[in-house]
Amino acid sequence: MIIGNGANPTSGSNSVALGFTATGGGYGGKNNTAGGNGGSGIVILRYANTYVDAVTTGSPTITNTGGYKTYKFTGTGTFTFGAQPTTSVEALIVAGGGGGSWGSGGSAQPGAGAGGLLYYGSESPKTPNGGAITVTPGEVLTVIVGAGGAGTPSGSFANATAGSSTILKRGNTVLLVAVGGNGGISDS
Repeated sequence: MIIGNGANPTSGSNSVALGFTATGGGYGGKNNTAGGNGGSGIVILRYANTYVDAVTTGSPTITNTGGYKTYKFTGTGTFTFGAQPTTSVEALIVAGGGGGSWGSGGSAQPGAGAGGLLYYGSESPKTPNGGAITVTPGEVLTVIVGAGGAGTPSGSFANATAGSSTILKRGNTVLLVAVGGNGGISDS
């Protein structure tokens, strides 16, 4: 599965964690074509499927495979842990990718940066940013998914828009922030 994919995914590098591939910056246009939009961010939370289902808002996609319950948020929502003691949750957080620049000539203009990616968990062989997040029954985590930046329209010499950051919070405390990717720079 490709997450946060910019309009032209043929270049750049991919990162993989929790079975998902993340890319994201918009492509740079050429020959009077607009720059591509950056891909949206995403948040994926996962824990052992021996625990009670979490209560969610925001309509995440929920799967139950490989011994794990996985919640994929593509928009803002909340995640409340069940009464049975879930002790930790793995998290993959991807910010929105930046938009690409418009290109007026024959050579492509700068593409944009992919959104930042953070992985907190124990999946191997990936190197996580840290261990799984400790949680308690009844605790609520808030997910704020960053949007991709807009590509520069044809004929515009403005810089493209950066992607928005993706945030995971516990109450008013920010736990994780993946920073949005930079937008492409105009050559004017």
